Amino acid sequence: MADIKGLIKKRASIKAKLTLFSTYLNVVKSCEKLSDTQLIEIEQRLNTFESLYEKYDTLQIHLEEAVDEPCEQYAEREEFENLYYALVASARQLVGSARKHLTGDSASEVVSAVVKVSDAAGNLHDARVLLDNGSTANFISEDFCRKLRIHTYPIKSHVSSSIPNTYVDTDNISLPSNLVLADPNFYTPSSIDILVGAEIFWGIIGMNRIPLGKNMPTLVESKLGWLVTGVLQQPDHSSPNISSFVTLTDDLR
Repeated sequence: MADIKGLIKKRASIKAKLTLFSTYLNVVKSCEKLSDTQLIEIEQRLNTFESLYEKYDTLQIHLEEAVDEPCEQYAEREEFENLYYALVASARQLVGSARKHLTGDSASEVVSAVVKVSDAAGNLHDARVLLDNGSTANFISEDFCRKLRIHTYPIKSHVSSSIPNTYVDTDNISLPSNLVLADPNFYTPSSIDILVGAEIFWGIIGMNRIPLGKNMPTLVESKLGWLVTGVLQQPDHSSPNISSFVTLTDDLR
């Protein structure tokens, strides 16, 4: 019984953190605009908050196994999980909306990368991947399915139009010499093999940013490497959004 009381006390401490995070989000939502610093803080708090679930799950499993009638514990778990996932979704939506506002672009942000993907025989193939925070699903092109020799269900013949949609003049872009782009030809329109949607998009983006100057792109840290993103001035005065990652990951599977 003493062990059960101890577990319940620890669980209560974790549940209290849900209430604190909920209060914090309500305060942030009341702000008319969010600064980049506030956005970074939200992301940091969200990362810490997401780590609570594993701790809670461990405690809750012990409680469910320790009691003779676990129905009450199952109800406790359901209540916790409903609130937890609602708060995570709310925080991610807040981050996504704020990102669009800070970039001054109401359109979805898209990010390209070249990664290694394993086929059915274990052989690696280069794939051009599009990360799109505006997509609610993930797709793979018909041609790339054939290349991987994998079993298929109904799929899209083409994932996306060429990215970028027009050639980007990079003569005036001064990228740090020590950066190796994952998509070396990011400035040339090319086809997309795989599209990864919003499910993981914002979990990839990091906190650090390096502006390259007025009307120049910004380098953005991510779990895949440094992202080159932003508005580029074209000779014809158009301003397409372009993006690319450096190769700090071996594959996307």
